[in-house]
Amino acid sequence: MGSNGDRPTQYVMNTWNSLPMELRFMIFEYLAACGPGHLSACAAVCKEWQELIERRNFCQLKLRSTCVEGLTTMVTDRTRPLVQHIWLHVAIPPYTCLICYRQESRSAWVRNNRMIKGAVLKLFAILQTWDSTDGITLELSTNSPSDPEHWFKNYCFGDGSQGARNCGHSDHGWSNGTRLSFPSARPLDRLFETIDLTSRLRLLRVDIITRLVIRRQLRRRLTPSSLRMLLDKLPRLERLIFEPWRWWDPELRQAYDGGEGVFRLHDALMANKSIEYRQILQAGLPSTLKRLSIFEDFDEIHMQAIQRSIWPPLRLGLARIGFPQLASTVARQSLHLTHLSVSFLIEAFHFIRPHQRFWEWEHLEFVSLTSELLRPGRDNIMIWTFLFFAALVASRMPRLKEMILWNGGKGHACVFRYRREKGAVTVRSTWGLILHHTVETIWSKVLFWHTGSALHFDVRTISGATILCHGDAIHELGLPSEVIDAISVSQMRREARMV
Repeated sequence: MGSNGDRPTQYVMNTWNSLPMELRFMIFEYLAACGPGHLSACAAVCKEWQELIERRNFCQLKLRSTCVEGLTTMVTDRTRPLVQHIWLHVAIPPYTCLICYRQESRSAWVRNNRMIKGAVLKLFAILQTWDSTDGITLELSTNSPSDPEHWFKNYCFGDGSQGARNCGHSDHGWSNGTRLSFPSARPLDRLFETIDLTSRLRLLRVDIITRLVIRRQLRRRLTPSSLRMLLDKLPRLERLIFEPWRWWDPELRQAYDGGEGVFRLHDALMANKSIEYRQILQAGLPSTLKRLSIFEDFDEIHMQAIQRSIWPPLRLGLARIGFPQLASTVARQSLHLTHLSVSFLIEAFHFIRPHQRFWEWEHLEFVSLTSELLRPGRDNIMIWTFLFFAALVASRMPRLKEMILWNGGKGHACVFRYRREKGAVTVRSTWGLILHHTVETIWSKVLFWHTGSALHFDVRTISGATILCHGDAIHELGLPSEVIDAISVSQMRREARMV
């Protein structure tokens, strides 16, 4: 009853359109957080909801290989402009404990490779018919559902959001979430098998793809010819994000002959990898490419497994052999780029070699490189010389906004970060690196030449106690997403805490 006791209280049901925009947005975001199924069921509420829900649902499509053919009916002419990102994931068949400790058989590899290749061919055939002025992102990944069920329970194969897997039972070297023993080299060979996309069937050119993403979660290795073919079929490609894994071929273990010969063999194998990368960079990069990010990932467990498989033992360090020719190729390709980030694949000191100081990087705005000089115990004079030459190179980059020189691994991290807009150089290290006054002077001149402003230096020491891997180092140093995507960093850190 009303307060005057003579009539009932009237309640007015507000319509959706009468709600404030902020409240409507909060309701929509809540439903979106409940999952795509809840959101799709609400599309019939009103036209506004339908448009919002379609925009969210079609923005990023994760396709399994079995659903590729349905893409033509799933995405209509009306919803096609809403698609910004297509993630193709190929789930190859599972395997049992009877073979999980072995390298993948030839017949299994042929079957799995055919599945991967077929899915890519079908997707390209469909996307070849799409028209778009904005372009879309294509991301590729593949794994077997058995991979995280056997030896690799700590590895991430999705988007980094999955929780810790159940490792309570004792098998495959795991007990109660703790790794008790490491996998041998053969299971690693299975996990890091190759992908060969070359085929008698022609891969069609696709104009709509402007960004190609191959994250570290794709542990199978694209052959150089496959990657070159992919790049050749993307004539409008503007950005490439490539996170391959460092790997030593099985021939290294089989051809060990003792003494210095193994080191010559090791150098030769790594040199071959360098040549493959050089071929891709020299012949395979589209002229439209403006942003290139390569992050060569690695895992100490892999190296330990390989070392145990060789007798007499061979010491394999995590530091990559620096090949000056590969660094020179990267430097030459970067003359046409606006953003360049290469981590662990090349040595930054080779990138800035004296004869390259006279090149002109007219377009480069962002550059990030790693150097083995930026480690504890390295000679300060070498570090200062490196940073001095880096300043000379930066002076040849009139559009440069940011340069990052860094390194990181278990227990150590270091970054030298120049930012024009902030007028600052930030130095962080776990061992108390200091800058010589000549380094500060030359970098001050770089900023003054470009802006006429004074440069501020912020040099601090950080703790390495909580740095368990290079992912932790990236997080601790606060490196931007141009170096590596936050999803990949999250995966690295999670994996390092489950060993």
